[in-house]
Parts: sequence; structure tokens; C-alpha cells
Amino acid sequence: MSDTEVDESLKSTALYSVFSYQLSRDKDEDVEMKPDEVKPDEALELSQPEELALRWPGMSPEQLGMIMNDYVQEMDALGEYDLNEELVLRVNELASQDAALEQ
Repeated sequence: MSDTEVDESLKSTALYSVFSYQLSRDKDEDVEMKPDEVKPDEALELSQPEELALRWPGMSPEQLGMIMNDYVQEMDALGEYDLNEELVLRVNELASQDAALEQ
């Protein structure tokens, strides 16, 4: 597979779509995106119930439990993709290049 074919394949991913959307939104809001703020391994870390309670004050323990269950499901789904930092940075680079061409 050629580099161009690999790039086109990466551009068809949800990850590319997320970066493209974020870059266009940040451009409109004049904010610089920092893709390395959350590394793939860090995205798989589960928040503690106490932290969730601080994020959403006033929610009942049952509601916080449902959020925690959602996080567990999302974490499991994300973990199946086996994303590595190099791949995430490459996809972000492609999205950034395309965003720069659109300006």
C-alpha cells in the first residue's frame, strides 16, 4: 500500500473526522488545538466516582452510576481500537494539513 493510499484510508476514519471538526471549530473560535493533551492510554483511564461527583454536582448517585457505566462501555470500545500515540499524531497531522489547505 502506498503512502497516499494509507493517508486516504486514515482520512476515512472517525478519528480523522473528529480532528477535522475540532480544527474547524477551533479556527472559528480562534483556539489552538493541542492533540497531545490526552494520549490514547490516558483516554482509557476511568475517572473515580468522587471526581465525577465534582464534575456534575447535584446529580444523584444513581445518575453518577449511569455515567460511570457509560464511561466503562466507551473505555472498552476505545480499547478495542488499539490506538497508539504515533497513529493519533499522524491522523491529526493529516487533518491539520487539510485544514490549512482549506484556508
